[in-house]
Amino acid sequence: MIKGITVGIKRILLLLVIVSCSNNVGQKLTIRETPDGVEVLEDGMPILFFNKQPAAIGGKYERAGFVHPLYDMEGKILTENGPADHPHHRGIFWAWHQVLLKGKQVGDGWVSDHIRFIPQQLKTRQSGNDVLLDWSMTWQADSVEGKPIALIAEQTIIRVQPAKDSLRLIDFDIYLRPLQDSVAIGGSDDIKGYGGFSMRWKLPADLRFETRDSAVQPQEPAVMGGPWMQFRGHFNGEKETAVSLLCAAPYPGPMQSWILRGPGAVSMQNALYPGSAPVLLPKKGLHLRYRLVVQRQPLGASALEALWQQYQQEKTSH
Repeated sequence: MIKGITVGIKRILLLLVIVSCSNNVGQKLTIRETPDGVEVLEDGMPILFFNKQPAAIGGKYERAGFVHPLYDMEGKILTENGPADHPHHRGIFWAWHQVLLKGKQVGDGWVSDHIRFIPQQLKTRQSGNDVLLDWSMTWQADSVEGKPIALIAEQTIIRVQPAKDSLRLIDFDIYLRPLQDSVAIGGSDDIKGYGGFSMRWKLPADLRFETRDSAVQPQEPAVMGGPWMQFRGHFNGEKETAVSLLCAAPYPGPMQSWILRGPGAVSMQNALYPGSAPVLLPKKGLHLRYRLVVQRQPLGASALEALWQQYQQEKTSH
């Protein structure tokens, strides 16, 4: 009798394992490569497109290595690329106004002035159920002492995870390694200091900002917030959805500064780093980490805090 019960329990456990595995493989990420970049899809629905080819708007603001479109959980577009009001805004991008060599500004990476972004390689690979995009490019100043010079080697690894519990996680590990002595980056040289990881959202009329236990009101200069920010509103249609950005330590730290723009303004949202004061890139390179959480609906502060704490403890995608 006991033997029969034991066999029955084993069969039930085996069935649960099979069901669990079936649920995991039911959501399959695939990659579609084009001459311009790579699209990541889940069960045929687009998640994001990574642009690898340098693209200009009206012959200016040439940039490579950014995400657009980024899609919500229903496959609808969340981002804008090269809008008329600010054609240098490119979906999900990371850029700095001040790019300096030995204390002298040699280019403006925010508007791609006197600097070029030269693609090197885009590799894709599977890691369990996830997809990784491994991107490298060179930042080159147009003219230093009369000739172009390579300044920074960028490697960015984007990890896309399958949807789970009505949300999707997308990680960005950005490595910036100087190719010359005394290379520095900084945000705008003003009270705003904007620069770093940036998001040009489609602007809902009811866009709201939340961090930890409070709502945040956008201001012209940077506002202080927590290490994560939730952007919620009616991005596409009648249903309120949300996207959150989690910023990992040690950069920039637990008290993150944010440039936020609400309804009636230009919808460029920026997790500011380092601000208006430039920082020298360490010889071994600077590593910045961010996680986008694409959500089917807004989450409470406790749930987002738990996601951030979990992210802090995870290994990087390198």
